[in-house]
Amino acid sequence: MDSSLSNVPVEVYPFTWLKSLGTPRAVKERLDRALANNTWFDIFLSAKLQNLAAPTSDHYLILFDRSSVVWPSHAQHSFQFENAWKLEPSFDEMLKDNWLLYNDHTIIHHLSRRA
Repeated sequence: MDSSLSNVPVEVYPFTWLKSLGTPRAVKERLDRALANNTWFDIFLSAKLQNLAAPTSDHYLILFDRSSVVWPSHAQHSFQFENAWKLEPSFDEMLKDNWLLYNDHTIIHHLSRRA
């Protein structure tokens, strides 16, 4: 089964495990990684990994940088009343109190703006 996962890009140094550095038998491998699908990449557009040296270990630390997050926008959706709101005991009072904040217009004006 294809999971549609891809590697999160690594910045600068791609290896996460080292052995016998400074010798002819030196080995460098990328053992550790982060995987994500396209939906995740759409939210974390600039996501990247950085491998950081750990002086007392043969494994590098992985720093996940998600500096630019783009959350899906709900701005294009219009207001929609939910009937379940009427089941809340405090709904009527909350509606009246908030309606009074906009007392400079008639109810018809408010409703026409929502249509």
